[in-house]
Amino acid sequence: MANELKLSASHIKYLLVMKKMSESNKEIKSQELAKNLGVTKPSVHSMINILSKMNLVKKDNRAPVFFTSEGLETAKRYSEYYQAISLIFTDYISKEYCPETVIYYILAELSDNSLEQIRCKIIM
Repeated sequence: MANELKLSASHIKYLLVMKKMSESNKEIKSQELAKNLGVTKPSVHSMINILSKMNLVKKDNRAPVFFTSEGLETAKRYSEYYQAISLIFTDYISKEYCPETVIYYILAELSDNSLEQIRCKIIM
């Protein structure tokens, strides 16, 4: 966490969806990612390029997307943060506001240190 990345809600959403996909299949295909996120393939391509520049994923032309070790660590950490924040806020966020999206924004706004403190308090 020393060189903490500033991740947006969109970065976090992509990472968490990709993590979930990679748990069932080590390969993450752009077309499947687009389908799972409900976005276009060009949107996925653009975000994969951004995540690649952040050293979170690797992708060669038509090859599947893979997490770097840093990317996998980041996705796992944010998955734990998501679960903690979800336990706190899900009951208080109206379904009309899409609780998942609100949680992504909360995750993006808080520092890793704050998120880690929240996570630790929730699991105790």
